[in-house]
Amino acid sequence: YEDRADKGVLRSMTPLYLVPHGIGISFFLITLICIAVVSVVYSRYISKMILGRLQRLKKGAAMVAEGNLDYPITYTERDEYGEVFEEFDLMRRQLKEARERQQRYEQQQRDRLRGITHDLRSPLTSIKGYAMGIKDGIANTPEKRTRYCDAILTRADDLERLTGSLSLLVKMDTGSSFLHLERVNLDEYIKQFLSEKEAWLVDRKVDVRYRTDAPEAEVELDIREMQRVFMNLLENTVRY
Repeated sequence: YEDRADKGVLRSMTPLYLVPHGIGISFFLITLICIAVVSVVYSRYISKMILGRLQRLKKGAAMVAEGNLDYPITYTERDEYGEVFEEFDLMRRQLKEARERQQRYEQQQRDRLRGITHDLRSPLTSIKGYAMGIKDGIANTPEKRTRYCDAILTRADDLERLTGSLSLLVKMDTGSSFLHLERVNLDEYIKQFLSEKEAWLVDRKVDVRYRTDAPEAEVELDIREMQRVFMNLLENTVRY
């Protein structure tokens, strides 16, 4: 029995050296081919994925270069590419905000220029009217002539102030400081302003009543520019 059992075991074992060499080589080649195919497919997949992301970034950069800052650069995947897309879109938003700030600033400059141009007409018209009144003899008393001359001088001061405001626009464009702030008593400042404009108010039959609950209040302001604010209020009140 033992002899037959040993022979059975020997017959069931197939030594490696008995496997044909052709089958081993074929298996090896097939394995290499499979590895090569998987590598090519995976490489193409990776390349397509990377190129796709780069194409999206390239399109976003082209939009920014053309000035289209409303084109969002979105990326929903949470991986290392997400940070790149997020930073790029942050740059786009910051550029958009900077452009909007510049546009608002330029519009403000245009509005200021239109305002100053509008303000120039009023003192010029007043000076012309007072001068004609003196020439035509309307100011037929020494008191009237003095009042007309004072009014002309006041409006000439207004013209000087407005031309100074034009120079402020240049300073603003160059980034220079354009406000000359001084600490003043607000009550005294307003009373002084109304006193200087008394002749102008009388000619237009305007009655200004002023009172304050804080006569000791002090503020920092640009005296000449604040005069322009108050004068605009008076002129618009009379006109409208």
